[in-house]
Amino acid sequence: MKQIYIDGHSGCNLEIYNNTILKTTVSDSYKHRLRKQCQKQKFFLKQKMSNIVIPEIISENWDNSVQKFGFSMQYFYANDFINFFESNSICYLKDKIRLIISFIEYNIATSKLTKINKQVFLKKYCDVKNTILNHRFYSDNTFKYIFDSFEEELYQLQNVLEIPIGQCHGDLTFSNILFLKNDIVLIDFLDNFLETPLQDIVKIRQDTKHKWSLLLIKKEYDEIKINLILDFFDSIIDNYFNKYKFYRTYYSIFAKINLMRIIPYVKQEKIFNYLIQEFKSL
Repeated sequence: MKQIYIDGHSGCNLEIYNNTILKTTVSDSYKHRLRKQCQKQKFFLKQKMSNIVIPEIISENWDNSVQKFGFSMQYFYANDFINFFESNSICYLKDKIRLIISFIEYNIATSKLTKINKQVFLKKYCDVKNTILNHRFYSDNTFKYIFDSFEEELYQLQNVLEIPIGQCHGDLTFSNILFLKNDIVLIDFLDNFLETPLQDIVKIRQDTKHKWSLLLIKKEYDEIKINLILDFFDSIIDNYFNKYKFYRTYYSIFAKINLMRIIPYVKQEKIFNYLIQEFKSL
């Protein structure tokens, strides 16, 4: 199996030790977020969804007397998306995108359509905007259009938005999906400012539409093939979820907030500029 090196922007350290993965942090403030991620992973572990594998939690350590906080989990010998996509036919790959859709669909079915005040989105936008203003690549010329257009879009929203609220993975990108022969393995669950399955649709399209995980790959791969597959998957996902009013109405808002939330963590100017262009394309 080829080895693919992937960079990330996580606040955690990942180590493989004795066929287990250790996910830890030395930050007392990040500990609480990491603990929520662990709890979410344990929740999905109990759901027993067909052909969707969740790594078992082996141990946890949240004691303030230790230097590192975190948990250990089951390790899987599986393919990352690049290896899997390059070595399989499109017909076979379609089965895997259907599994991803079924995971999101399960969470939609178990969610409750909830009225959310628009101020929740305005607050989140303001928090992210303030972080971007302090980014070393920030410039007024680049962001004036982005801020102005997005603020206009936000203020034109109705005061109350109806969105399915319930469980979601939180960071459902291909970097967090491993591929077995018949199954997919979901890893690196994440908490969100709103726990909604719409966030998972946004996250998977972060890869299929915006090709985010490709920016993190440090090894050569068949760019034409992978991009064609991602485009094909994106059309399947978009067409499937278009049946939901909440998706048709609010996808753009969530997608833009999602891209803006990535920007503060970016350390390379070319990726920074790429995200700006992708934001403008929405």
